Amino acid sequence: MDNKIYDYFQNSGGVVKRFESDKYMFFLSGDLLRSCEENRFSILESIKQTDCGDSNTLTLSIGVGFKGRTLKESLDFAKAAVDLALSRGGDQAVVKDGGTDCKFYGGNLSPATGSSRVRARAKAYDLSDLMTECSNVIVMGHKNADFDSLGACVGICKIVRTFNRPYNIVLGKAASSAEPLYERLLKDKKYSEAFVSPEDARDCIKEKTLLVVVDCNAGAYCENEELTKKADKFVIFDHHRKAPNALKGYFTSYIEPKASSACELICEMLKYINKSFRLSALEADALLSGIMLDTKYFTLKTGIQTFEAASYLKKQGADTIRVKHMFKETKKSYFDRIRALNTSEIIRDVLAVAICGRDCENPVLTAAKTADELLKIDDIEASFVLAETEDFVNISMRSMGKVNVSLIAEKLKGGGSFETAACQLYNMDISEAKETLKDILNNIEI
Repeated sequence: MDNKIYDYFQNSGGVVKRFESDKYMFFLSGDLLRSCEENRFSILESIKQTDCGDSNTLTLSIGVGFKGRTLKESLDFAKAAVDLALSRGGDQAVVKDGGTDCKFYGGNLSPATGSSRVRARAKAYDLSDLMTECSNVIVMGHKNADFDSLGACVGICKIVRTFNRPYNIVLGKAASSAEPLYERLLKDKKYSEAFVSPEDARDCIKEKTLLVVVDCNAGAYCENEELTKKADKFVIFDHHRKAPNALKGYFTSYIEPKASSACELICEMLKYINKSFRLSALEADALLSGIMLDTKYFTLKTGIQTFEAASYLKKQGADTIRVKHMFKETKKSYFDRIRALNTSEIIRDVLAVAICGRDCENPVLTAAKTADELLKIDDIEASFVLAETEDFVNISMRSMGKVNVSLIAEKLKGGGSFETAACQLYNMDISEAKETLKDILNNIEI
């Protein structure tokens, strides 16, 4: 590995020096950097091909700082870039040149499933300390909350109650798919009185308010980004790759792309905060629904911790039949999906693109379900389904693990995880959006 790294940078005319057993510093001119970008940092693929003598795969994470006003500023850019590369699962190079955008190379290896129990325990203890010190807690997920976002909010609220602190859940609108869970929560006094709109949430900010952001780390997708600036402290618990426009100023974060879902992360912490925790059937169902949604019924991105979390919730009273009922769809929605499947077009033999009409009962939800269905077709590695709403064109993206759809979503100002991503395109009709998407798909590495 040493030889490959030294050869790559020194043969380019740069300088490289190892300063720890697994850390290197290198210096390149602007011209040499452009050469590395042209070959898309081929060292990434070279390192992955290194034989470890077992089933493990070596990966390299690179952060590049460029165009800083001083050498120190360029170094700060490089540090921020490598932190971003690591938080997104590694196996990639991130180039930061002082602007708001970063350039990404690599990242085509799905993060190994499973998260560190040591890290989960440390974050659980951090959260316990913050709960003890705060006056009240506000829990916030992403816009159009799904089962994972809403379930994670419920899990955090359960933790808050053990510390006898008042809490609120910020919810603008639950996605129609999550309405069955939302309706069940409205029947429970512990939660029905806790919901506040993103606008009214400002009034819940007090001295020493703690804000907990779940299932999201990008400000543009939070229910109300302003709350992160007004709360005394805020923390993030998320399983998506860290976004280039990720929230800043948080007290601590637990962003773990290896986890299947935000609900899995919350379950890990529940066990460390209080071993005698007793969840209600509703709370256990809510957390299990989030895991089942993001793993597609335990078929994608499942690790040991995923099944341990499901086992823990089952012991706490979760019922898979009750949860399955929450995933049911209407007859019209089912046939809308069939019509969308009939519009599918195969690109480069392994990529499927389809369109949902505006007459669908719920275009965005139908697009997501259609994208899941397309992956059942033989040889299809990734699917992309467009849905037109009154305000934007939504693209739901799914992958079987060989194509990193989050990188594609980021090219369109969206985001997500390796296997699941989405974006919204404004000021563009659905035919223009499809052509834009196809241009990207025809030029990506597969």
